[in-house]
Amino acid sequence: MIEVAVAPAELVAGTVARITLVAYEHDLTVVDPGTVHLRLTRDNGTVLHDAPMTGSGATPRTVTIPAASLTQVDRLTARATAADFVHEWVIPVVGAALFGIAAARLFDQGQLADPVRYPESFLIALRARIREAFTSVTGRRFVRELVTVTVDTLEPDHAWLPDVDIVELRRLEARRDGSWEAIDVARVLVHENGEIWARGTTFPVGPRVLRATYVAGLAAPPNEIVRAALRLAVSYMGALSSNLPDRALSFSDELGTFRLATPGVGGSWFGLPEVDAVLQRYRVTIPGVA
Repeated sequence: MIEVAVAPAELVAGTVARITLVAYEHDLTVVDPGTVHLRLTRDNGTVLHDAPMTGSGATPRTVTIPAASLTQVDRLTARATAADFVHEWVIPVVGAALFGIAAARLFDQGQLADPVRYPESFLIALRARIREAFTSVTGRRFVRELVTVTVDTLEPDHAWLPDVDIVELRRLEARRDGSWEAIDVARVLVHENGEIWARGTTFPVGPRVLRATYVAGLAAPPNEIVRAALRLAVSYMGALSSNLPDRALSFSDELGTFRLATPGVGGSWFGLPEVDAVLQRYRVTIPGVA
């Protein structure tokens, strides 16, 4: 059975993208997948790319997308087709990087500098994971992302989206009589705090009756968020410049015994006081969202 690994985990709008695919046997032996056809479809349904990937033999298959084709925040549906497999996945196109790859390699004592041990695709995947984790903790997106959600309504002219820092409402649909019906976004007033109001139209009232696609997030992450993300990236790899074991609960020296922060204990999310404190300052509460 053929399995595939694809990269990168995210793309950044306005930059060149190089998508790669490697085919493996179940024992992780790299194999020749033959001709691999890649189709990339934007969130709005238009096709961005539809052609064979380059590469031959057991080398990775690649496709390069020019920066001019990735000018906005988006979400690409990818479908790779070969003789022995069909693989589908989603690639987010975010508005900015939470941190740069060069910054990650230079951070602290350069623990992530080795490109063999930590290739670029690995660091991008780690960055995407941290981006999602920071949003989960704070309720805020630190770079712009395309989001699709289905929400409840209690009033025919008012609803809440589960995000703040909303930049643009791309699409809004209402579920009426079991089917989705488009609502003209020009008739909807969107507040940055996630509140939306109907103007000259109405929303159905009930659970999960509005489906919204929108762009939310900051244009660029604040410096302290970038540093917190880099600190967490190094910590994830067990590479923090410390003599303490990663799972130590306390340590003692000539001044006494000190308890360390532990993920999930005492309000700590990651067990890193510097990171936890920064995220606490950026946490938001969204009205109408549990």
